[in-house]
Amino acid sequence: MTVASSRGRLIAVIGDEDTCTGFLLGGIGELDKNRRPNFLAVDKDTPLSDIENAFTSFLTRDDIAIILIVQNVAEMIRYLIDAHTDPIPAILEIPTMSGGKYELDANAGEYVPSTSAEKESEEILNAIVSQALDFNEDVSEPACSKLEQIIQTQLLSTIPSHVGRILVDSSVSRSGNATLLFRLLKRLQTTTPPSVYSLLECGIFDKIHEHTLCLIGGDILPEMAGIKPVETSESGDSVVANRRPVLLVELLHLTVMCITELYKTEDGQVTLPPLRPCIDLCMLAEAVLRVHLDSVTVGGAKSEPPSPTQVVATDVALSTSLHSLQLSPRKTEWNCLLDAFLSKLGQTLPYFNLLFQYSDTYVLPTAWASTSSLHAPPKDDQSLLKTDFSTLPHLATLLDKVLFLVKHMMVLDSGFPSKWIRSTAMDLLLTGASSFNPMFVCGGNTSEWRGGSDDEDDVVIEGVTSTDRPEVLRDFRHFLASTGQS
Repeated sequence: MTVASSRGRLIAVIGDEDTCTGFLLGGIGELDKNRRPNFLAVDKDTPLSDIENAFTSFLTRDDIAIILIVQNVAEMIRYLIDAHTDPIPAILEIPTMSGGKYELDANAGEYVPSTSAEKESEEILNAIVSQALDFNEDVSEPACSKLEQIIQTQLLSTIPSHVGRILVDSSVSRSGNATLLFRLLKRLQTTTPPSVYSLLECGIFDKIHEHTLCLIGGDILPEMAGIKPVETSESGDSVVANRRPVLLVELLHLTVMCITELYKTEDGQVTLPPLRPCIDLCMLAEAVLRVHLDSVTVGGAKSEPPSPTQVVATDVALSTSLHSLQLSPRKTEWNCLLDAFLSKLGQTLPYFNLLFQYSDTYVLPTAWASTSSLHAPPKDDQSLLKTDFSTLPHLATLLDKVLFLVKHMMVLDSGFPSKWIRSTAMDLLLTGASSFNPMFVCGGNTSEWRGGSDDEDDVVIEGVTSTDRPEVLRDFRHFLASTGQS
Protein backbone atom coordinates (compact mmCIF):
# COMPACT_ATOMS: atom_id res chain seq x y z
CA MET A 1 0.00 0.00 0.00
CA THR A 2 1.08 3.57 -0.50
CA VAL A 3 1.63 6.01 2.29
CA ALA A 4 1.52 9.07 0.06
CA SER A 5 -1.46 11.41 0.25
CA SER A 6 -3.04 13.47 -2.46
CA ARG A 7 -3.22 16.35 -0.03
CA GLY A 8 0.46 16.46 0.85
CA ARG A 9 3.54 14.49 1.73
CA LEU A 10 4.62 12.30 4.60
CA ILE A 11 6.11 14.62 7.22
CA ALA A 12 6.93 12.32 10.11
CA VAL A 13 8.04 8.75 10.63
CA ILE A 14 8.11 7.71 14.27
CA GLY A 15 9.31 4.19 14.84
CA ASP A 16 12.36 1.98 15.05
CA GLU A 17 15.40 2.46 12.80
CA ASP A 18 14.37 -0.28 10.32
CA THR A 19 10.94 1.23 9.81
CA CYS A 20 12.34 4.71 9.22
CA THR A 21 15.01 3.40 6.83
CA GLY A 22 12.42 1.47 4.83
CA PHE A 23 10.30 4.52 4.24
CA LEU A 24 13.31 6.65 3.35
CA LEU A 25 14.55 4.07 0.81
CA GLY A 26 11.07 4.07 -0.67
CA GLY A 27 11.55 7.66 -1.73
CA ILE A 28 8.86 9.05 0.52
CA GLY A 29 11.06 11.14 2.77
CA GLU A 30 11.68 13.96 0.34
CA LEU A 31 13.05 17.46 0.77
CA ASP A 32 11.17 20.56 -0.28
CA LYS A 33 12.61 23.31 -2.45
CA ASN A 34 14.02 25.08 0.60
CA ARG A 35 15.87 21.89 1.52
CA ARG A 36 13.90 21.47 4.71
CA PRO A 37 13.33 17.85 5.73
CA ASN A 38 9.71 16.80 5.72
CA PHE A 39 10.18 13.83 8.03
CA LEU A 40 11.36 13.09 11.54
CA ALA A 41 13.06 9.85 12.55
CA VAL A 42 12.55 9.08 16.22
CA ASP A 43 13.93 6.27 18.35
CA LYS A 44 13.62 5.46 22.04
CA ASP A 45 16.41 7.90 22.94
CA THR A 46 14.98 10.92 21.13
CA PRO A 47 14.18 13.72 23.62
CA LEU A 48 10.58 14.86 23.82
CA SER A 49 11.70 18.43 23.14
CA ASP A 50 13.02 17.37 19.70
CA ILE A 51 9.61 15.95 18.80
CA GLU A 52 7.87 19.13 19.97
CA ASN A 53 10.27 21.36 18.02
CA ALA A 54 9.75 19.29 14.88
CA PHE A 55 5.99 19.54 15.19
CA THR A 56 6.24 23.28 15.73
CA SER A 57 8.14 23.51 12.45
CA PHE A 58 5.75 21.18 10.61
CA LEU A 59 2.68 23.13 11.68
CA THR A 60 3.95 26.25 9.91
CA ARG A 61 3.88 24.51 6.51
CA ASP A 62 1.05 24.01 4.04
CA ASP A 63 2.02 20.57 2.68
CA ILE A 64 1.32 18.55 5.81
CA ALA A 65 -0.74 15.45 5.25
CA ILE A 66 0.22 12.22 7.02
CA ILE A 67 1.91 11.20 10.24
CA LEU A 68 2.94 7.63 10.97
CA ILE A 69 2.99 6.82 14.68
CA VAL A 70 3.66 3.81 16.89
CA GLN A 71 1.90 2.84 20.08
CA ASN A 72 4.26 4.22 22.71
CA VAL A 73 3.73 7.83 21.63
CA ALA A 74 0.40 7.51 19.83
CA GLU A 75 -1.75 9.14 22.49
CA MET A 76 0.63 12.05 22.96
CA ILE A 77 0.93 12.80 19.22
CA ARG A 78 -2.80 12.51 18.61
CA TYR A 79 -3.49 14.91 21.46
CA LEU A 80 -0.96 17.43 20.14
CA ILE A 81 -2.53 17.30 16.69
CA ASP A 82 -6.15 17.45 17.83
CA ALA A 83 -5.43 20.31 20.20
CA HIS A 84 -3.93 22.46 17.44
CA THR A 85 -6.15 25.21 16.06
CA ASP A 86 -5.69 23.95 12.48
CA PRO A 87 -5.77 20.14 12.70
CA ILE A 88 -3.50 18.16 10.41
CA PRO A 89 -5.77 16.67 7.71
CA ALA A 90 -4.76 13.00 7.91
CA ILE A 91 -2.93 10.50 10.09
CA LEU A 92 -2.17 6.90 9.20
CA GLU A 93 -3.25 4.16 11.56
CA ILE A 94 -0.79 2.94 14.16
CA PRO A 95 1.64 0.27 12.86
CA THR A 96 1.57 -3.09 14.61
CA MET A 97 4.47 -5.22 15.78
CA SER A 98 4.95 -8.41 13.76
CA GLY A 99 8.03 -10.64 13.85
CA GLY A 100 10.04 -8.03 15.73
CA LYS A 101 9.30 -5.30 13.16
CA TYR A 102 6.63 -2.66 12.80
CA GLU A 103 4.25 -3.25 9.91
CA LEU A 104 1.29 -1.31 8.61
CA ASP A 105 -2.15 -2.83 8.82
CA ALA A 106 -3.20 -3.83 5.29
CA ASN A 107 -6.69 -2.49 6.00
CA ALA A 108 -5.53 0.70 7.67
CA GLY A 109 -7.31 3.84 6.65
CA GLU A 110 -6.67 7.48 7.18
CA TYR A 111 -7.59 9.02 10.50
CA VAL A 112 -9.12 12.39 9.74
CA PRO A 113 -9.60 14.67 12.73
CA SER A 114 -13.30 15.40 12.95
CA THR A 115 -15.12 18.38 14.35
CA SER A 116 -15.23 16.53 17.67
CA ALA A 117 -11.44 16.60 18.06
CA GLU A 118 -11.77 18.04 21.54
CA LYS A 119 -14.03 15.17 22.59
CA GLU A 120 -11.68 12.56 21.16
CA SER A 121 -8.62 14.06 22.83
CA GLU A 122 -10.63 14.21 26.06
CA GLU A 123 -11.36 10.49 25.81
CA ILE A 124 -7.66 9.77 25.27
CA LEU A 125 -6.70 11.77 28.35
CA ASN A 126 -9.45 10.17 30.42
CA ALA A 127 -8.13 6.74 29.49
CA ILE A 128 -4.56 7.66 30.45
CA VAL A 129 -5.68 9.22 33.75
CA SER A 130 -7.79 6.16 34.55
CA GLN A 131 -4.74 3.96 34.06
CA ALA A 132 -2.55 6.32 36.12
CA LEU A 133 -4.97 5.92 39.05
CA ASP A 134 -5.01 2.15 38.81
CA PHE A 135 -4.07 0.16 41.92
CA ASN A 136 -1.81 -2.07 39.81
CA GLU A 137 1.58 -0.36 39.49
CA ASP A 138 2.32 -2.25 36.27
CA VAL A 139 -0.64 -0.39 34.74
CA SER A 140 -0.22 2.96 36.50
CA GLU A 141 3.52 3.45 35.99
CA PRO A 142 3.48 3.71 32.14
CA ALA A 143 0.39 5.92 32.30
CA CYS A 144 2.06 8.25 34.81
CA SER A 145 5.03 8.59 32.47
CA LYS A 146 2.69 9.49 29.60
CA LEU A 147 0.99 12.11 31.77
CA GLU A 148 4.35 13.66 32.61
CA GLN A 149 5.13 13.94 28.90
CA ILE A 150 1.74 15.43 28.06
CA ILE A 151 1.84 17.94 30.92
CA GLN A 152 5.29 19.19 29.95
CA THR A 153 4.47 19.75 26.29
CA GLN A 154 5.02 23.35 25.21
CA LEU A 155 2.55 23.48 22.32
CA LEU A 156 -0.41 24.49 24.49
CA SER A 157 -0.03 26.27 27.82
CA THR A 158 -3.51 25.15 28.91
CA ILE A 159 -2.68 21.42 28.86
CA PRO A 160 -1.43 21.17 32.50
CA SER A 161 -4.51 22.86 33.96
CA HIS A 162 -6.78 20.76 31.74
CA VAL A 163 -5.08 17.58 32.93
CA GLY A 164 -5.52 18.76 36.52
CA ARG A 165 -9.27 19.09 36.03
CA ILE A 166 -9.49 15.60 34.55
CA LEU A 167 -7.47 14.21 37.46
CA VAL A 168 -9.99 15.60 39.95
CA ASP A 169 -12.94 14.22 37.97
CA SER A 170 -11.39 10.76 38.05
CA SER A 171 -10.39 10.93 41.71
CA VAL A 172 -13.89 11.77 43.01
CA SER A 173 -15.70 9.25 40.83
CA ARG A 174 -14.48 6.10 42.60
CA SER A 175 -13.80 5.25 46.21
CA GLY A 176 -10.08 5.30 47.01
CA ASN A 177 -9.06 7.35 43.98
CA ALA A 178 -8.42 10.51 46.01
CA THR A 179 -5.51 8.82 47.78
CA LEU A 180 -4.12 7.55 44.48
CA LEU A 181 -4.38 11.04 42.97
CA PHE A 182 -2.51 12.54 45.88
CA ARG A 183 0.28 9.99 45.41
CA LEU A 184 0.49 11.05 41.76
CA LEU A 185 0.55 14.75 42.70
CA LYS A 186 3.49 14.26 45.05
CA ARG A 187 5.33 12.55 42.20
CA LEU A 188 4.56 15.35 39.75
CA GLN A 189 5.80 17.91 42.28
CA THR A 190 9.31 16.52 41.87
CA THR A 191 9.29 15.52 38.18
CA THR A 192 7.77 18.59 36.52
CA PRO A 193 9.06 22.18 36.38
CA PRO A 194 7.53 24.49 39.03
CA SER A 195 5.80 26.66 36.41
CA VAL A 196 4.15 23.62 34.82
CA TYR A 197 3.15 22.12 38.16
CA SER A 198 1.64 25.45 39.19
CA LEU A 199 -0.69 25.31 36.17
CA LEU A 200 -1.60 21.71 37.00
CA GLU A 201 -2.37 22.66 40.59
CA CYS A 202 -4.49 25.59 39.43
CA GLY A 203 -6.61 23.23 37.32
CA ILE A 204 -7.03 20.92 40.32
CA PHE A 205 -8.20 23.75 42.58
CA ASP A 206 -10.55 25.06 39.87
CA LYS A 207 -12.22 21.67 39.53
CA ILE A 208 -12.52 21.16 43.29
CA HIS A 209 -14.26 24.53 43.52
CA GLU A 210 -16.53 23.64 40.61
CA HIS A 211 -17.60 20.39 42.29
CA THR A 212 -18.10 22.25 45.57
CA LEU A 213 -20.50 24.72 43.95
CA CYS A 214 -22.29 21.86 42.18
CA LEU A 215 -22.87 19.99 45.44
CA ILE A 216 -23.97 23.11 47.30
CA GLY A 217 -26.44 24.09 44.59
CA GLY A 218 -27.78 20.59 43.96
CA ASP A 219 -30.25 18.35 45.78
CA ILE A 220 -27.85 15.64 46.94
CA LEU A 221 -27.39 17.12 50.45
CA PRO A 222 -31.15 17.57 51.20
CA GLU A 223 -31.80 14.09 49.78
CA MET A 224 -29.14 12.52 52.00
CA ALA A 225 -30.49 14.35 55.04
CA GLY A 226 -34.01 13.13 54.29
CA ILE A 227 -35.48 16.59 53.65
CA LYS A 228 -36.23 15.91 49.98
CA PRO A 229 -37.32 12.64 48.39
CA VAL A 230 -34.71 10.81 46.37
CA GLU A 231 -35.44 11.52 42.70
CA THR A 232 -32.57 9.53 41.18
CA SER A 233 -31.45 5.94 41.32
CA GLU A 234 -28.03 6.96 42.63
CA SER A 235 -27.23 5.64 46.08
CA GLY A 236 -24.78 6.73 48.69
CA ASP A 237 -23.15 10.14 48.69
CA SER A 238 -22.77 10.47 44.92
CA VAL A 239 -24.15 13.04 42.52
CA VAL A 240 -23.82 12.96 38.74
CA ALA A 241 -21.89 15.85 37.16
CA ASN A 242 -21.10 15.79 33.45
CA ARG A 243 -22.31 12.16 33.29
CA ARG A 244 -19.80 11.12 35.96
CA PRO A 245 -20.48 10.34 39.64
CA VAL A 246 -19.03 12.66 42.27
CA LEU A 247 -18.51 10.99 45.63
CA LEU A 248 -18.89 13.57 48.37
CA VAL A 249 -16.62 11.71 50.79
CA GLU A 250 -13.87 11.45 48.15
CA LEU A 251 -14.17 15.19 47.43
CA LEU A 252 -13.92 15.90 51.16
CA HIS A 253 -10.89 13.61 51.48
CA LEU A 254 -9.14 15.21 48.49
CA THR A 255 -9.82 18.76 49.72
CA VAL A 256 -8.48 18.02 53.20
CA MET A 257 -5.34 16.37 51.81
CA CYS A 258 -4.70 19.48 49.69
CA ILE A 259 -4.79 21.49 52.93
CA THR A 260 -2.83 19.24 55.28
CA GLU A 261 -0.49 17.21 53.05
CA LEU A 262 0.09 18.92 49.71
CA TYR A 263 2.83 21.30 50.86
CA LYS A 264 4.23 19.16 53.67
CA THR A 265 7.99 18.80 53.42
CA GLU A 266 9.85 15.49 53.35
CA ASP A 267 10.90 15.88 56.99
CA GLY A 268 7.28 16.34 58.06
CA GLN A 269 7.35 20.09 58.66
CA VAL A 270 4.09 21.95 58.07
CA THR A 271 4.04 24.87 55.66
CA LEU A 272 1.35 27.35 54.71
CA PRO A 273 -1.56 25.52 53.04
CA PRO A 274 -3.17 26.76 49.80
CA LEU A 275 -6.04 29.15 50.46
CA ARG A 276 -8.58 27.97 47.89
CA PRO A 277 -9.13 24.43 49.27
CA CYS A 278 -9.57 25.96 52.75
CA ILE A 279 -12.38 28.16 51.43
CA ASP A 280 -14.00 25.26 49.55
CA LEU A 281 -13.93 23.07 52.66
CA CYS A 282 -15.64 25.77 54.74
CA MET A 283 -18.22 26.42 52.02
CA LEU A 284 -19.10 22.75 51.81
CA ALA A 285 -19.10 22.32 55.59
CA GLU A 286 -21.43 25.30 56.02
CA ALA A 287 -23.82 23.83 53.44
CA VAL A 288 -23.81 20.42 55.17
CA LEU A 289 -24.42 21.96 58.60
CA ARG A 290 -27.23 24.20 57.34
CA VAL A 291 -28.93 21.25 55.66
CA HIS A 292 -28.62 19.27 58.89
CA LEU A 293 -30.08 22.18 60.86
CA ASP A 294 -32.99 22.30 58.40
CA SER A 295 -33.55 18.57 58.85
CA VAL A 296 -33.63 19.01 62.62
CA THR A 297 -36.06 21.93 62.29
CA VAL A 298 -38.32 20.05 59.88
CA GLY A 299 -38.32 16.97 62.10
CA GLY A 300 -39.18 19.06 65.15
CA ALA A 301 -41.99 20.86 63.32
CA LYS A 302 -43.60 17.59 62.24
CA SER A 303 -43.69 16.14 65.75
CA GLU A 304 -46.52 17.07 68.15
CA PRO A 305 -46.74 16.51 71.93
CA PRO A 306 -48.16 13.00 72.45
CA SER A 307 -51.24 12.27 74.54
CA PRO A 308 -50.93 10.18 77.76
CA THR A 309 -52.38 7.09 76.03
CA GLN A 310 -49.89 7.49 73.19
CA VAL A 311 -47.06 7.69 75.70
CA VAL A 312 -48.11 4.40 77.33
CA ALA A 313 -48.48 2.68 73.96
CA THR A 314 -45.10 3.98 72.86
CA ASP A 315 -43.39 2.73 76.03
CA VAL A 316 -44.84 -0.75 75.55
CA ALA A 317 -43.83 -0.89 71.90
CA LEU A 318 -40.37 0.45 72.68
CA SER A 319 -39.74 -2.12 75.40
CA THR A 320 -40.60 -4.98 73.03
CA SER A 321 -38.86 -3.82 69.87
CA LEU A 322 -35.94 -1.66 70.96
CA HIS A 323 -33.45 -4.33 69.99
CA SER A 324 -34.69 -4.26 66.38
CA LEU A 325 -34.67 -0.49 66.03
CA GLN A 326 -32.27 0.61 63.30
CA LEU A 327 -31.67 3.76 61.28
CA SER A 328 -32.33 3.74 57.58
CA PRO A 329 -29.20 3.26 55.43
CA ARG A 330 -29.51 6.76 53.99
CA LYS A 331 -29.81 8.33 57.45
CA THR A 332 -26.80 6.33 58.62
CA GLU A 333 -24.81 7.60 55.64
CA TRP A 334 -25.79 11.17 56.50
CA ASN A 335 -24.74 10.77 60.13
CA CYS A 336 -21.37 9.33 59.05
CA LEU A 337 -20.93 12.23 56.63
CA LEU A 338 -21.74 14.76 59.34
CA ASP A 339 -19.20 13.18 61.69
CA ALA A 340 -16.59 13.16 58.91
CA PHE A 341 -17.02 16.89 58.25
CA LEU A 342 -16.77 17.77 61.95
CA SER A 343 -13.67 15.61 62.31
CA LYS A 344 -11.96 17.04 59.21
CA LEU A 345 -12.71 20.60 60.31
CA GLY A 346 -11.01 19.92 63.63
CA GLN A 347 -8.04 18.48 61.74
CA THR A 348 -7.67 21.55 59.50
CA LEU A 349 -8.28 24.35 62.04
CA PRO A 350 -4.57 24.62 62.98
CA TYR A 351 -3.73 25.07 59.29
CA PHE A 352 -6.30 27.84 58.97
CA ASN A 353 -4.71 29.53 61.97
CA LEU A 354 -1.31 29.22 60.34
CA LEU A 355 -2.63 31.08 57.29
CA PHE A 356 -3.88 33.92 59.48
CA GLN A 357 -0.67 34.13 61.48
CA TYR A 358 1.53 34.62 58.44
CA SER A 359 -0.85 36.82 56.51
CA ASP A 360 -0.28 40.47 55.68
CA THR A 361 -4.04 40.92 55.19
CA TYR A 362 -6.09 42.59 57.90
CA VAL A 363 -8.81 40.42 59.42
CA LEU A 364 -11.20 41.92 61.99
CA PRO A 365 -10.33 41.18 65.64
CA THR A 366 -13.85 39.81 66.15
CA ALA A 367 -13.10 36.89 63.83
CA TRP A 368 -12.22 33.42 65.12
CA ALA A 369 -8.53 33.97 64.33
CA SER A 370 -7.68 37.50 63.37
CA THR A 371 -4.74 39.56 62.20
CA SER A 372 -5.79 42.54 64.29
CA SER A 373 -2.17 43.39 65.05
CA LEU A 374 -1.95 44.73 61.49
CA HIS A 375 -3.17 48.22 60.69
CA ALA A 376 -6.79 48.33 59.60
CA PRO A 377 -7.40 49.78 56.11
CA PRO A 378 -8.91 53.29 56.03
CA LYS A 379 -12.69 53.40 55.94
CA ASP A 380 -12.71 55.15 52.56
CA ASP A 381 -10.67 52.34 50.96
CA GLN A 382 -12.52 51.34 47.78
CA SER A 383 -11.32 47.75 48.10
CA LEU A 384 -13.63 47.35 51.10
CA LEU A 385 -16.61 47.74 48.77
CA LYS A 386 -15.54 44.81 46.60
CA THR A 387 -16.47 41.22 47.38
CA ASP A 388 -13.56 38.85 46.84
CA PHE A 389 -14.27 35.21 47.61
CA SER A 390 -10.63 34.10 47.51
CA THR A 391 -9.29 36.11 50.42
CA LEU A 392 -8.46 35.50 54.06
CA PRO A 393 -11.25 37.79 55.34
CA HIS A 394 -13.74 35.66 53.41
CA LEU A 395 -12.24 32.49 54.91
CA ALA A 396 -12.54 34.02 58.38
CA THR A 397 -16.20 34.85 57.72
CA LEU A 398 -16.95 31.32 56.54
CA LEU A 399 -15.16 29.82 59.52
CA ASP A 400 -17.15 31.97 61.94
CA LYS A 401 -20.39 30.79 60.31
CA VAL A 402 -19.36 27.14 60.53
CA LEU A 403 -18.35 27.31 64.19
CA PHE A 404 -21.51 29.24 65.06
CA LEU A 405 -23.67 26.58 63.41
CA VAL A 406 -21.88 23.86 65.38
CA LYS A 407 -22.37 25.75 68.66
CA HIS A 408 -26.01 26.40 67.78
CA MET A 409 -26.73 22.71 67.22
CA MET A 410 -24.88 21.76 70.40
CA VAL A 411 -27.47 23.63 72.48
CA LEU A 412 -30.44 22.10 70.63
CA ASP A 413 -31.96 19.01 72.24
CA SER A 414 -31.71 17.00 69.02
CA GLY A 415 -29.08 19.07 67.28
CA PHE A 416 -26.80 16.09 66.71
CA PRO A 417 -28.23 12.58 66.27
CA SER A 418 -25.83 10.70 68.55
CA LYS A 419 -23.47 11.12 71.48
CA TRP A 420 -20.57 10.17 69.23
CA ILE A 421 -21.25 13.04 66.82
CA ARG A 422 -21.80 15.43 69.74
CA SER A 423 -18.40 14.38 71.07
CA THR A 424 -16.79 15.10 67.69
CA ALA A 425 -18.50 18.50 67.60
CA MET A 426 -17.26 19.24 71.11
CA ASP A 427 -13.70 18.38 70.07
CA LEU A 428 -14.03 20.81 67.16
CA LEU A 429 -15.29 23.62 69.40
CA LEU A 430 -12.55 23.00 71.95
CA THR A 431 -9.95 23.18 69.18
CA GLY A 432 -11.48 26.40 67.90
CA ALA A 433 -11.82 27.98 71.34
CA SER A 434 -8.36 27.12 72.62
CA SER A 435 -5.92 30.00 72.67
CA PHE A 436 -2.93 27.98 71.57
CA ASN A 437 -2.17 25.02 69.35
CA PRO A 438 0.86 22.76 68.86
CA MET A 439 3.88 24.55 67.47
CA PHE A 440 4.29 24.51 63.73
CA VAL A 441 7.40 25.09 61.66
CA CYS A 442 7.00 27.56 58.84
CA GLY A 443 9.94 29.07 57.04
CA GLY A 444 12.24 28.27 59.92
CA ASN A 445 10.10 30.21 62.39
CA THR A 446 7.75 28.91 65.03
CA SER A 447 4.14 30.00 64.98
CA GLU A 448 1.95 30.28 68.06
CA TRP A 449 -1.81 30.57 68.10
CA ARG A 450 -2.94 34.19 68.23
CA GLY A 451 -6.20 34.88 70.01
CA GLY A 452 -8.92 37.11 68.67
CA SER A 453 -8.54 39.74 71.37
CA ASP A 454 -5.74 41.47 73.21
CA ASP A 455 -7.94 42.61 76.06
CA GLU A 456 -5.95 42.46 79.30
CA ASP A 457 -8.78 43.28 81.73
CA ASP A 458 -8.62 41.44 85.03
CA VAL A 459 -10.26 38.04 85.03
CA VAL A 460 -10.87 36.20 88.30
CA ILE A 461 -10.78 32.40 88.43
CA GLU A 462 -11.36 30.80 91.79
CA GLY A 463 -8.17 29.28 93.16
CA VAL A 464 -5.92 30.80 90.47
CA THR A 465 -4.00 34.07 90.68
CA SER A 466 -2.04 35.94 88.04
CA THR A 467 1.18 35.39 89.97
CA ASP A 468 1.19 31.59 90.06
CA ARG A 469 -0.67 30.65 86.86
CA PRO A 470 -0.48 33.56 84.36
CA GLU A 471 -0.83 31.26 81.34
CA VAL A 472 -4.17 29.94 82.62
CA LEU A 473 -5.55 33.45 82.98
CA ARG A 474 -4.28 34.36 79.52
CA ASP A 475 -5.91 31.30 77.99
CA PHE A 476 -9.16 31.98 79.81
CA ARG A 477 -9.21 35.58 78.56
CA HIS A 478 -8.86 34.39 74.99
CA PHE A 479 -11.56 31.77 75.53
CA LEU A 480 -13.98 34.44 76.78
CA ALA A 481 -13.14 36.68 73.84
CA SER A 482 -13.56 33.93 71.24
CA THR A 483 -16.93 32.89 72.65
CA GLY A 484 -18.26 36.45 72.95
CA GLN A 485 -18.29 36.51 76.76
CA SER A 486 -15.83 39.35 77.32
